[in-house]
Amino acid sequence: MARNAIYTATILTLALTAQKTLAEDFLEKFDDGSIRLRYSTNANGNKHGIYVEYHSKKKIKIRAKYKDGKLHGKYEERFENGKSKIRANYEDGELHGEYEERFKNGKPKIRANYAQGKLHGGYQEYEEKGRNKVAKQLLYSRGEVLIERGPRQIDAELAKIAKTKVKLDGKTEGYGYQTVWDRMKDSKQISGYQKSAQLLKQYRYLSRMPYEDIVLDYEATVKATAAADVLNRLQTISHTPRKPGSMSDEDFEYGKVGCKFGNLYTSKDADIPTILPDLVHNFMEDSGGKNIERVGHRRWCLHPLLLKTGFGSFRSLSAMWVNDTSRTEAPEYDFIHFPPKGYMPGKYFSSKHSWSVQPNPEKFTLNQNDIKVKVYPARLSTKTGDLEMGSEPLELDVLNVDPETRGVGPCLIFRPKQFSVKRGSTYAVVIDGIRTAAGEEHQLKYLVLFY
Repeated sequence: MARNAIYTATILTLALTAQKTLAEDFLEKFDDGSIRLRYSTNANGNKHGIYVEYHSKKKIKIRAKYKDGKLHGKYEERFENGKSKIRANYEDGELHGEYEERFKNGKPKIRANYAQGKLHGGYQEYEEKGRNKVAKQLLYSRGEVLIERGPRQIDAELAKIAKTKVKLDGKTEGYGYQTVWDRMKDSKQISGYQKSAQLLKQYRYLSRMPYEDIVLDYEATVKATAAADVLNRLQTISHTPRKPGSMSDEDFEYGKVGCKFGNLYTSKDADIPTILPDLVHNFMEDSGGKNIERVGHRRWCLHPLLLKTGFGSFRSLSAMWVNDTSRTEAPEYDFIHFPPKGYMPGKYFSSKHSWSVQPNPEKFTLNQNDIKVKVYPARLSTKTGDLEMGSEPLELDVLNVDPETRGVGPCLIFRPKQFSVKRGSTYAVVIDGIRTAAGEEHQLKYLVLFY
């Protein structure tokens, strides 16, 4: 027995010795004899330790660390000009921690964070030209997109919209109100039209509805102007006004259509020299009287098919043409949120506003008896993507499902009794009771981060 034990121990020792001899250092060279790469393997034949790969002329291309065949530790990749291309960190073969990628000119291309191989936390893509201009900004949590656009990206697009003139379109012959066309071409008068149209485009951008090709249409402007004229003469707001005795039949026909298919507004100001610059703000707030439970004016402003619009005013009465479906291709969407999910500039919202969620009627249905809405105060780390939700939801002072089609389909409207739009205020919304077109239950969850 003792002799057998000695033999066994000897064999094991020889086997282990043989295994150890399998660990090797590898060196590969270019045709000119310079080193192309070098690394070591462990007893299992897997890469282990420092790994270095070169461009020609002895310039480092990749420097990394391996652990039993997997990338583990700091990783750096460089361009031939010596500038950094990628800096990252790995754990057991998966990206983990900060990740940075740069263009060949040295400017940042991508900055991100990973956790066990999945994007987790802030993610930014930059444009190659310009001064570190952010092209895309996202926020991830364990590989799932929480936020699709960041403040800098949103602010840049809002500023661009405000500086870009909205196209004037439509034929000018065959209509009354020649003064409308004169207004629209006049450098002083046009500012009101332009600012209102630009605001409309900004709100549609925030709500992820088509916005770039919105046009100021002459016919729509004529109808909106005639509508404001009718209401001014009657000194009332009505979508079905009677004909003022002092108005021609032709002008009243324009006004009647403008009232029926337009958003209407009366101002506290006795006389408005041009289109109210904040007219669209008022329609998007939509908090007066019963509007707070329907937000019909808002829903028309965000109509997915809206392409052409027009504005008109007479003294304290204003109108906006919204019943337009000339957009030939409907956008793909599930819900129209306002405030939108993700980052929301506080200057476009207030504590007076109700919150609205309008589903795509081809995909989802709403029933007042089934709907349950919970809005939680929350804290979100924009670096790590970690979310903390309050233990109790906020009390609601508005909760309604408007079954009427205003724009497209029914809409869910709610409002927390107390909420803030100050920078950093974050809310997690959880809505149960929505059903798919097939009748299956669908839970909607999203975040709103005011800034």
